[in-house]
Amino acid sequence: MHRRQLILVGLATAFAPHGALAQSTMRIWGLWANNPNANSNGLNQLKGTLNFRVNSDTSDRTLRVYGSGPGPDSPRQCVELIKRYAGKLRFSGYTAALGEADNGNSLPSLGHGYQAANRFASASGGGFIYVANGAAAPPKPGAVISIVQFIPGGHVGIICNHDASDAADGTVGIKIVEQNMPINSWKEINFTRRSGRWYGTMRNNGVDHDVVGWANPTG
Repeated sequence: MHRRQLILVGLATAFAPHGALAQSTMRIWGLWANNPNANSNGLNQLKGTLNFRVNSDTSDRTLRVYGSGPGPDSPRQCVELIKRYAGKLRFSGYTAALGEADNGNSLPSLGHGYQAANRFASASGGGFIYVANGAAAPPKPGAVISIVQFIPGGHVGIICNHDASDAADGTVGIKIVEQNMPINSWKEINFTRRSGRWYGTMRNNGVDHDVVGWANPTG
């Protein structure tokens, strides 16, 4: 499969005064991810960053990705990253996570990883829309994507790059930014077109696990 790494992103939503999300007219662009410390999985160790820009602002917004440390009760679960992403996007009720060192666990719940994409869309005020696996198109860059329970509670990440031109051959490989996954590179989700619909799976320890769905930016 031919695959190129596309880093630029277009997505939309708009913010009302005081940080409350209002309507889907915002644009996020210039999105890219890096993980120079991907093997540093100690609790609160910086693994990498997801950077993006909003509307006409030429300053980067940086979402830091941290190591989770050992054990299932880490405060740096995969969903904690998604809560801080909501804060960077100024979702109502989530802006307390804007400080880079802040922990997002005190923010409103997004459920488990397999539920988080759906709840993220509901919290977005119309900036994102939830799409179930088996949709008419693969997810967009910047989307939040949920995977079924290959670990307790499932998993969730953020689409960081994706080349839509690869879809011509019926397959697309999509990189995600994630927490609580001690690996040496960002995971990839493989999408395959069947009967005109796109179905995603994520491989972990040699087993493919189905995507549940994703919260697509509306722009």
